[in-house]
Amino acid sequence: MTAQFLQTNLWDKITSLAKHATRKYVAIAYLGKGATKLLPMGQGDVLVVDLREDTVRAGQVSPFEIEEYLKRRVEVYAYSNLHAKVFVFDRKAIIASANVSSHSKNSLVECGVLVTDVDVVNSARGFVMSLTGAPVTPAYLKSLKKQYQPPKIRGGRRNGKRDRQDSHPRLWIERINSVDFDDKENRLTKVGKVVARKKVKDKKKYSVEVVRYPSKWGLGQKASFGDLVIQIWSEEDGSLWVYPPSRIVHLKPYVNSNGAERKLVFTEEPRNPKRLEWKVFRAALKKVGVSRVSENMGREISTANQKQAILGLWTTRHKK
Repeated sequence: MTAQFLQTNLWDKITSLAKHATRKYVAIAYLGKGATKLLPMGQGDVLVVDLREDTVRAGQVSPFEIEEYLKRRVEVYAYSNLHAKVFVFDRKAIIASANVSSHSKNSLVECGVLVTDVDVVNSARGFVMSLTGAPVTPAYLKSLKKQYQPPKIRGGRRNGKRDRQDSHPRLWIERINSVDFDDKENRLTKVGKVVARKKVKDKKKYSVEVVRYPSKWGLGQKASFGDLVIQIWSEEDGSLWVYPPSRIVHLKPYVNSNGAERKLVFTEEPRNPKRLEWKVFRAALKKVGVSRVSENMGREISTANQKQAILGLWTTRHKK
């Protein structure tokens, strides 16, 4: 493990690491003009930023820079009232004071700490992934571009209300078993997939899958749009594999032929997922203090440190 204090060379270090890293995960409060040069990111990288009307009108976040990131196939998410500055570059993380802007680089006194401890880096990556509930769409960005104002250093007034995207998406770990759907469920699935596909952020990299749950408890009762699900599957040869976090993009409650309340949960699944062996995942759960670990578990992980460590196990959700 190494830890390095960065001050005068903070932005040189961030830019250099960003240029050379294979995968980047960044959660940053504000992002201004020149951001794409200071923080180069590309296809498959993840960026979370406080993108909303208040921050755009105050000039704290540039929708034009966000548009450039989207053109580069960066996965961009909005998260209101975000104040963290976390940068993960492969096996290194920087926790810093700096927002991404030329003002930060050229005018402000900033500092940060670079760490390489595996658990810390995994937790930092997991923290970023825990904020990925609200993907930024071109349509949303188009509306914000009309409201953009030149930067105001002192910032804009924050709205006191908290909406759904202010909350971290829930994280569920679920054992999945194959079941046959009846005619009604097949009809609902066909219609539901049409709705769900409209909410998939990249149709070339992700597909829509559906799982049936009881509506009276657990995920079937409490899950919401944007929540993340880690699925445990048994393969034909009996081996057990854990699939990367998938995002819930649609939910359809219904009553089956026996009068029981059920819910179809539609998720955004990587087309070429990077799986973990069950024994590796189980050891990771125990390491961070998750109790009642079982291959048949179905539960929410609500403790922030545990969520971040678990989500950080995947450096990418896709195989190379």
